[in-house]
Amino acid sequence: MADVNGLDALVADRVRELLAEDGLRHEDLAAGMRTLGFRWRANRVTQLATGRRGISLVELAGICEVLRRPLAELLGGAGADEKITLPHPQHDAARVPLGHIVAALSGTAGRWTAYGADFAAEMEAVTEATVKAARRLGRTPTEVSVASAELWGRPLTHERDARLDGDPEGDDDPRRRQARRGHVTRALIDELRAHFEQREEQR
Repeated sequence: MADVNGLDALVADRVRELLAEDGLRHEDLAAGMRTLGFRWRANRVTQLATGRRGISLVELAGICEVLRRPLAELLGGAGADEKITLPHPQHDAARVPLGHIVAALSGTAGRWTAYGADFAAEMEAVTEATVKAARRLGRTPTEVSVASAELWGRPLTHERDARLDGDPEGDDDPRRRQARRGHVTRALIDELRAHFEQREEQR
């Protein structure tokens, strides 16, 4: 079986459902995709619908066009809070809410910033600060990174360093800088804790 992620699996389920709902065959979808310039045959749809092959973003857009369904409806078989597993070489359990993915692809992103360039760099080598913060909050490092992006638009360590750089007092004194680093980190953890609590209250 191909290495497909959670989003591919969800699309596969939805494509099967929508084809059945509309009374369409695999060849019908393939023919529609060909009119858009894709070199699809019925077996390509079969591979997609059975989870044996992933799908690209442009193919996803093509399916939305052929089936006359907006992205949100194509992915509407699951709740917005359902977690989608995304592949990562060092973090097999990287998961984000489906609603964040839909928002990003719909041009209303904001809460999925965590999977931008800053988050990719953060995930390549999860910082000690992120791991410690996660432990204090009773969360996973991935959850802390996602929440950091939601709050500040960047990883925890980036926000911490930005606040430290914005207050240069005592930079020449390593002990004072270390003390300020601890103070800033504690403040960030408090903000993260309040963010998690607020998000859970809204559910």
